[in-house]
Amino acid sequence: MTSGANWREQPLGGGELAQAFGAEGLATLGEAAGWIEALPYGQIGARDHRAVITEKRGTCSSKHALLVELLREEGVDADLVVGLFEMSGAHFKAVAPVLEAHGLEAVLEAHCVADVAGERVDFTGLSVKGKPIFFMTEERVDPRALDEKAMIHRRALRQWRLDRGIATPFEALWRAREDCIAALGEG
Repeated sequence: MTSGANWREQPLGGGELAQAFGAEGLATLGEAAGWIEALPYGQIGARDHRAVITEKRGTCSSKHALLVELLREEGVDADLVVGLFEMSGAHFKAVAPVLEAHGLEAVLEAHCVADVAGERVDFTGLSVKGKPIFFMTEERVDPRALDEKAMIHRRALRQWRLDRGIATPFEALWRAREDCIAALGEG
């Protein structure tokens, strides 16, 4: 397994994903990572994160799952990490009016990043005042099992709601967070 920051300079090999990135004119893992990062945020139509390549867009989940799978294919130590954090208008201005409309100060959100050779990387550009998001908790998941992220998130949101004594029904909280995500995508 390759470790350290030198993974970015590693040439793409002959694996299936490496060939797909090579067809995009990319030669190194760093170029592939940069290409993924530059893609616009958006849901992919297929359930397979590999569709990020053909649809030229992705979410934090699909982009990072694709990157982690490519890195593993190329022998780089990489994991997909799901982290939970409280999203509020204080940190994300675009969500302030959405949360206010739902009568909330914050909502629990899940965000995916990659752990690459011990280095936390986020290729979505989501940050709080230019710094990486601080996760209250995090869990490593299989990049081919992205349904796990939604299950982790829903379970944690239910507990978060109970722990804070929030009267808003769960489904209304889930709708509020989806409205927040839409607001972030527009901003």
